[in-house]
Amino acid sequence: MPEGEDPGHQPGAAGIVGESLCVIPPLGLPPADVTADRAPDYPAVRLLIERGEAVSAGWKVDESNVRAVVEIVRRLDGLPLAIELAAARLRVLPVAEIAARLGDRFRLLTGGNRAAMPRHRTLRAVVEWSWDLLSPAERLLAERLSVFPAGVTDQTAVAVCADDRLSAEEIPDLLLTLVDKSLLQVVPSATLRYRMLETIREYGVERLAERREVVAARTAHGRYFADLAVRLEPALRSRDQLRAMAVITDEQDNMAAALRFLGESGDLERAVEMALAQIWHWSATGRDSEVVAWMEFLLGLPGGAEHRWAPLMKASRVRSELSTGRGEGPTEGSERQREMRAIGDELEAMTSPSPFDALELAAPLLFFFSGDHKRAAAWTDALIDSPAPWIRATVRTMRAAFAENVGDVDSMRREVELALADFDEIGDRWGLATALDARGWIRTIDGDTQGAIEDYQRAIGYFTALGGQEDNLMAHMRLSGLYSRIGDLDAARRSLAMARDGGDCGPHMAVRELILDGVDAVLHEREGDIAGARARAAALRQQVRAREPSHWMRSHLAALTLSSTAGIALRTGDVDQAAADLVEVYPVVREIQDMPIVALVGISVAGLAAVRGHHWEAATIVGAAARLRGGDDFADPAVAWVIEKIDASGFAEFEPAYAQGKVLPIEACLAVMDPTPFV
Repeated sequence: MPEGEDPGHQPGAAGIVGESLCVIPPLGLPPADVTADRAPDYPAVRLLIERGEAVSAGWKVDESNVRAVVEIVRRLDGLPLAIELAAARLRVLPVAEIAARLGDRFRLLTGGNRAAMPRHRTLRAVVEWSWDLLSPAERLLAERLSVFPAGVTDQTAVAVCADDRLSAEEIPDLLLTLVDKSLLQVVPSATLRYRMLETIREYGVERLAERREVVAARTAHGRYFADLAVRLEPALRSRDQLRAMAVITDEQDNMAAALRFLGESGDLERAVEMALAQIWHWSATGRDSEVVAWMEFLLGLPGGAEHRWAPLMKASRVRSELSTGRGEGPTEGSERQREMRAIGDELEAMTSPSPFDALELAAPLLFFFSGDHKRAAAWTDALIDSPAPWIRATVRTMRAAFAENVGDVDSMRREVELALADFDEIGDRWGLATALDARGWIRTIDGDTQGAIEDYQRAIGYFTALGGQEDNLMAHMRLSGLYSRIGDLDAARRSLAMARDGGDCGPHMAVRELILDGVDAVLHEREGDIAGARARAAALRQQVRAREPSHWMRSHLAALTLSSTAGIALRTGDVDQAAADLVEVYPVVREIQDMPIVALVGISVAGLAAVRGHHWEAATIVGAAARLRGGDDFADPAVAWVIEKIDASGFAEFEPAYAQGKVLPIEACLAVMDPTPFV
C-alpha cells in the first residue's frame, strides 16, 4: 500500500498526506429558501465561501447568487471534498453556471489542490476508490440501492434488490457493512432506514448503466412502490391511517420516482393505478398541486387521455385546480363550468368501476362545484346506500357541506351527527376532523360557543396528526374568532398566530393570508386599537382589489374582506367608508352561491341601515341574514352590535321586522341587502 493511504478511507475523508486521517461527515445544509444574510450560518455554505474567496478575490454570497450557492451545497450533499472542488471552479465559472452543470458533477468537479494524491483531485476518483474497496456483493447492492432517492429499509432493500445474484438473507448485514464504509447513512425514522448520498447514488447509477442494468433495477423499484401505494390505499381511510401515512411520508420521493419511471417507460396501466391510489392522501394532506401535476403528466402520456380511468384523472385534476385557486372559476356559462360538466358526463358514462372508494366521490363533487346541484344530489342519494362504510360517512359530510351552502342547518346537523358516529367506528381521523369542523360551525351559530371551541380543538388535534396544514390553518382561524366572542383576546391572538405559523399550504397561501389579515384587523378593533384596525382595513381594501380578476375565489374573497372592512368602518365611526365598501361589494354578492358568506355582507348592510336611521329595514336584514346562514347567531359580536344600535334608537318593532326577514325567499333576502338606499 502506498505510504499515507488508509484502507478505511471513505468519501468525506480529507486523506491529505502528512495529516491525521479522520472521517469528515457531511456538513450542515441550509434550507432551500435561506436568505443571503443567513446562508453563511450553515457550515456547507461557509466552506464554499471560504474556498471561493481563496480562488476568486472579492467573491461573496449575496441575493443575486444565493439560490445557486444553496443549490450547489445541497446537490453535493454537504460533502467537504465536493464543495472544495466546486469552489475551485470559481476561478473560471460563475457560481450560477456551476450550479447549472452539476447534473454531470463528476465531469465538472476536476482539479483542486495539486498537493493532494491523484485520487483526491476529482470527486469521481474519490468515489471510485471507495467503490473498489467493496466486496462484489457489497458493490452490487450499493449499485442497486442507487435507484432509491428516498433511501431504504431492510424490507424495501430485500424486496427490490434480492435475486439469484444477491440473496435476501445477506442483504440486512450488507446494509450495515455499507454504513460502516460510509456508503450509506442511517437516517432518523420510526424504522431503521438508510440513505445514500446523492453524489454516491449518481455514481451507482452510472455503474448500473455500464452493465445495462438500470432499466431492470428501476423496473423492480417502480413495481414495488406501485404495489405498495395500492396496498396502503385502504389503510389511509381506516384506524391504521397514521401508520400508512408515515410510510408514505418516508417513501414519497421513492414513490414519485417510481411513478415517473413507470409512466415514461410505457407501463401506463400500473402508473395510472399507482397515481389514483395516492389521490386521497394528496388531497387530505393539502397537496392538491401534486394531484394536478401528476394527472397532467399521466393524461399527457400516449394513451393516457383514452385510458378507461381518464375521467377520474380529469375530475381529480380539475377539482384540485380549484382547491389551489388555479385558473378560471366555474361561474355560470364559463368555459370551466362547461369543462366540468363534460367531465361529469364522462364519469357517468364510465363502464369500469372506480378502483378505490375515495374516487367514488369524484362525480358529486364535480357536479356541485360546477353548479349542477341536482345531479350532485342524485349522486349522493345513490352513494348513501353504498356497502362501504367510509363512502357512506363521507357522503354525509358532503351533504352537510351542500346544506351549509344554502343555509339548511337542520339537514346539516343531522348529517354531521351521523357522519361523526360512522367515522368514530371506522377510526378515520380525517373524517372525524372534517365532521367536527362542521359541527363547530353549527354550534357557533346555535350560540354554543364553548361547544364549538371544543369541537375545533379536537379537529385541530386530528388535522395536526394527519399533517393537513390548510385545514389546520382554517380551524385555528375559526377558533380565534370564537375566543374573540367570549372576550379572551389573548387566546384569540394565540390561535391567530398558530394559524399563521402553520406552514405554507401552497398556492392557496396568499388567499389564506388575506383572510387571516381580516381576522387580525377585527382583533385590533376588539382590543380598542382603532387606528390599527383602520390602517389594517385600508390595507385589506387594497389587497382585495389587487387580486387577479380571473382568480376563481375572487368573489368570495371580496365578500369576506369588504364585509369585514365595512363593519370595522361602521363600528369606528367612518360611515361613508362603510357605505363605499358595501356598494362596491354588493354586485359581487349576487354572483356567489355561498349563503353564509352572503349573510356576513348582510350584517354589515344592516349596520349601515341602522346608523342611517332605517331601523325596520336593518332588523329585516338581520333576519334575512339569519335565513341565509340557517341560524340566528346572536353571539356574533357583529350581529350583537347591530341589534344594540337598533335597540338604542328606541325602535320597538325589532321582533316583527326580524321575523319578516327570516322567512323571505333567498332572492328576496338578496334584494333587501342592497345597500344603495342607505348610502
